[in-house]
This record gives sequence, C-alpha cells and structure tokens, in this order.
Amino acid sequence: MESVRIGDHDIAYSDEGTGPPTVLLPGFQSNAARWPAFGYHDALPDRRLIAVAPLGHGRSSNETDSVHYSAERAVAEVTGVLDSLQIEKAVVWGFSRGGMIAALCAELAPERCSAVIVGASPLGAALDLTYPLLAAGVEVLAADDWDTYWAGFPIPLPPEIKDYLQSTNHAPSNAAAIEGMIGWRDAHPDAGL
Repeated sequence: MESVRIGDHDIAYSDEGTGPPTVLLPGFQSNAARWPAFGYHDALPDRRLIAVAPLGHGRSSNETDSVHYSAERAVAEVTGVLDSLQIEKAVVWGFSRGGMIAALCAELAPERCSAVIVGASPLGAALDLTYPLLAAGVEVLAADDWDTYWAGFPIPLPPEIKDYLQSTNHAPSNAAAIEGMIGWRDAHPDAGL
C-alpha cells in the first residue's frame, strides 16, 4: 500500500497490474485492501487497478471534523491519486459509498473519467432509507462506542466481520464521514444521488 499527500491528509492506495487504469473505491467502513479479497484483481487481469482508501478509511489519514468529508474533497482524493500516478483518465468504479464518490467524479471531474461504474450504491429513494440508518450511528461512532453501534446495526454481522471492521476503522472518523456525506445529494443534485 502506498500513499500520496493530498492537502493535509495522506490517502492510501494500491496500484497493481498493467493496462487501462481503473480506480476502485470501497464502500463505507471498507478499504482499498478488500478489493483483491472480493476477486476483482483475478477477474480483471488486463487492467491497471488502483484501489483508493478514502479519508477516514483503511490506512488513509483520519479526520474527525465533517468539513473534511465534502463531495469536492472526496473527488479531489481520486484526482489527486491519479495525478500522483500521472494518469489523465481512468474508469472510476465505486461500491456503495464509493459508488457515490464515482458518481460525484462524473459530475465534478468528468474529464478524468473514461467511464463510471456504480455498484450497490444507495441512490435516489434508497438513499432516503439509508441516510437515517447511517445518521443513527453518528453519535455512538463519534464516542468510539462500537458495542452500542453494533447493537443498533440493522444487519447482524458475525463477530469476525465486526472485529475486522473495528480493527481497520477509526470510529470518530467514520462518524465525521457520515456527517459529511449526508449533504452530498443536496449540494450536487446532478450527480444522480
């Protein structure tokens, strides 16, 4: 895993393979290291895969103020990684929250996107259902109270998944990321969120 300084933060990423570049953006509480485990590297052997860990996720810097999680900053992380690798244009592929960032890249930096793929992302009416669930976790994550967070989590997860998520996430940064993300749709209605 490498990192690049973008503004005041280090953004972690991996860069593997050769061929046309594809940026992979993970979902909320996931990180760049998960893409190979999900089989993407094996399925796309002829692509250069650049897996980015957004601010507050994985090995990227942690920030507990939601102002650092604006749509513009999320897109700047993607374009900053591309700049550091001297890549003009790439396919931007996002899953869940990463899909929202991919859609924002299409709106805010279309010249950097050769294509955009949005997977399992809460868009439109689904976002209306997702935001309250995420917002309910802000206070307990900000307090670094994982036990209360899991008690209110809408999907039962096995202990090993909970342990993994806790070991790879900074809970107060996750809370700030949620708070920042909640305003994305209103600020950028043309992104299709």
